[in-house]
Amino acid sequence: KLSSLNVSDNRLKTLPKTIHKASGLETCVVSNNKIKKLPKNIGQSNMTMLNVSQNSIKVLPKSIYALPRSLDVSRNQIEALPAIVISKKSKGNISHMNLSDNKLTKLPEEIDRLQRLTFINVSHNKLKTLPTALGSLKYLHHLDVSHNQLPVLPATVYSVGLLHLETLNASKNRIATLPQEMDSLRWLFILNLADNDLASIPPSIGHMKSLKQLYLQRNHLETLPTTLGEDQLLQVIDVSHNELIELPEDLRKWRTMEQMHFGENHISQIPKSIKHLGMLHTLDLGGNNIVGMPLPDMAPQSLRTILIAGNPFSTLPGNVGRLKLLETFDASNNQIEGLPQQISLLTNLRQLYLQNNAIEEFTQNLVKLR
Repeated sequence: KLSSLNVSDNRLKTLPKTIHKASGLETCVVSNNKIKKLPKNIGQSNMTMLNVSQNSIKVLPKSIYALPRSLDVSRNQIEALPAIVISKKSKGNISHMNLSDNKLTKLPEEIDRLQRLTFINVSHNKLKTLPTALGSLKYLHHLDVSHNQLPVLPATVYSVGLLHLETLNASKNRIATLPQEMDSLRWLFILNLADNDLASIPPSIGHMKSLKQLYLQRNHLETLPTTLGEDQLLQVIDVSHNELIELPEDLRKWRTMEQMHFGENHISQIPKSIKHLGMLHTLDLGGNNIVGMPLPDMAPQSLRTILIAGNPFSTLPGNVGRLKLLETFDASNNQIEGLPQQISLLTNLRQLYLQNNAIEEFTQNLVKLR
């Protein structure tokens, strides 16, 4: 029996009305065709994966929620989803739904009937709110609502019912404030709130105990809460392209940090406590107001990438050679007049960017780099 079918990138306009009777068919990929409508009984099939992305579908059949596992209808023209008429007793079978790049303005209020949902992607739609029942999907671990028109993070998102939510992407919306109850997302690993209208972050974000990666770039933040890192083991933070004037003074709370991205702010100093970040391998401070460059004196020797382009300093410290693991060093667009002798000690250096500075001669120390 046929178990896998891939007819993507053709000119198909329809699928066979009896495709649900192909009992052995488990995987069906029909992406990038010209299909406008799916067979009404397609949900009665045994398919564990149906991919009909990049077609011209405007309406989905009601049976669609009965598919056993994964549905991808991204990049179509769907304006509304059918009502979920599956009985509460059956709870619905589908677990993975990709509805991105459509024209959805809302999700069904009865979405809680799909209790097996673990993954929802509704990015690149026109959503202005989310249904309250979304907070009852206790097995949901991935929620992507990015590139919509949400003015706030709806209460349903930080509901205590979302017990297993691990990834939340709400970037590219219109969110201006965050709720104090953010710490109710106790199992969240990744939080992406980039490209919103946030001017502040509530202290409760520092008590999201499982948070590992926090993305806040391109907002309007002037400060970060002092609680950040108190009850969590952060590994990645990106607050680039904001209005920060300083980094937190005590960075010891960030002892598990591996990547810090603070480019394009108004930071003028690097706190000495950065030396305690023994796992840090990437530091981005480009496009700030740092006049002196004291990094080698205080930076952890674990650093492999330093990005300090676009700052107004004119010299590099003489002991730069102590950063033995450094692989990428971007000091372009500054006012550097020369390079220290110790730069030849950076034996792991692979990428060195010094364009648009004030260097007058090609130093022999660069030739010694191997």
